[in-house]
Amino acid sequence: MGYPGPYPAQQPYPPYPGYPPAVPPRPRTSKSATTLITVGAVLLGLGGLNILLNVPRAVSREGERARNTSMQVGECITESTFKAERFSSRPDNDCANPSAVYELAFKGGPSAACPDGKRDHSVYDRFTDDDSILCFALNLKEGQCYQIQNPGAPDMTMRLGNCQSHTGVPQVKVAQRIDGSTDKTQCPQGSKAESYPEPARVYCLARADS
Repeated sequence: MGYPGPYPAQQPYPPYPGYPPAVPPRPRTSKSATTLITVGAVLLGLGGLNILLNVPRAVSREGERARNTSMQVGECITESTFKAERFSSRPDNDCANPSAVYELAFKGGPSAACPDGKRDHSVYDRFTDDDSILCFALNLKEGQCYQIQNPGAPDMTMRLGNCQSHTGVPQVKVAQRIDGSTDKTQCPQGSKAESYPEPARVYCLARADS
């Protein structure tokens, strides 16, 4: 009797399943909120006086990083500070400063509306994060001119100007500022009236060379 034949070759073990590929972390997202501000921006054009109304502006962003929003209602900041979203309360947030053109008019929770009852299509500039909403009114001085930065663009802002047309930057002049009222009919003929309900204020805007 002969020896049995060789044992059948053992089948290799199936490959050990590896760990599933790591799921990449969910990216952080930054939401954009859009507001409309009616500034009654009066521009010099080839045909004379051009008025831009309801200029769309993306002035608020729900950022993924926390920001200091400790500034209080009634404080004012400059255009550069506003664009940088530095909203902390500081001693130099002085509304008497002609360069401090953005005044905090209202501060509330993230679902609150601005004093005109609106979030979108509001007359106020607005910043929103996860904790609060900041509504800004323009703080313009009578007799002063203000440059319109990036007119018609989402990041349009206003800063103190010099009333000289050769700068190449559109400017508007505050012919009259009326505090404590929302009555636009008080503005003189030939100017454009814009108002805020809180703080109650009317601006009568004209060409920078008027």
